[in-house]
Amino acid sequence: MQYRQQKAMLTRKKILDAALELFTERGFDEVKVSDIVKKSATSKGAFYTHFSSKYEIFLEKFKEIDDFYIAYEQEQITQLTPLEFLSNLHKAQVHYLENELGKDTVRTIYMNVLRSDQNSFVSDRKRPYFHIVKKFIKKGQEDGSIRDDMTCEVLAAQMTKAVRGNIYDWCSNEKFDLEKEQNYLLSILLEGLKKT
Repeated sequence: MQYRQQKAMLTRKKILDAALELFTERGFDEVKVSDIVKKSATSKGAFYTHFSSKYEIFLEKFKEIDDFYIAYEQEQITQLTPLEFLSNLHKAQVHYLENELGKDTVRTIYMNVLRSDQNSFVSDRKRPYFHIVKKFIKKGQEDGSIRDDMTCEVLAAQMTKAVRGNIYDWCSNEKFDLEKEQNYLLSILLEGLKKT
C-alpha cells in the first residue's frame, strides 16, 4: 500500500474514532462537524474528503453489523434447518445490538433514517442481512419446510420489516425488553413461515 493511501486511511480512522467518541459523550445532535475536526486534529477538507456528513459516520458504525451477519452465516453448523438458522440469527442479532452497537447508537441511526432527506440504509434490500434471510427462506421452500405460496423475496421483506419494527420499539421505549420481545415475535413469524 502506498504511503498516501495509508495516510488517508489513518486520517479517516482518526475522524471516525473522534466522532464516535464525541457522539457517545454528548449525543449525536450536540456534535458539530467542527467539533469532530478539532478532536481528530484534522481539517474540514479532510472530513469532507472521507465523509459527506456526520450521519455517514454513524452509518459506517452501523455497517459493522453486516460484517456480523456475514460472519455469523459462515460460522453456523450446516445441520441447522432453515427455520432454526433464522431463529438463531435473530437471537444473535439481539445480542449484537444490545452488547456491541448499543441502544444509543442504534437509536441515533433510527432517528436519522426517519428524516425524509436520508436514504435508509437500514431497510436497503441490497444489504447482506436481507440476502441471508432471503437465502434461508428459499432453502426452506426448496426442502419443503417453508411455505411457497409467496416468493422468498416477499417473505424476507415481511420478516425483516417486522424485526425492524421491533428494534424501533426498543429504541423508543426504555422499558422494552428486546430479547423477550424478539423471541415472542420470532415465535409468530417462524410459525407463519412454516409450510402447512
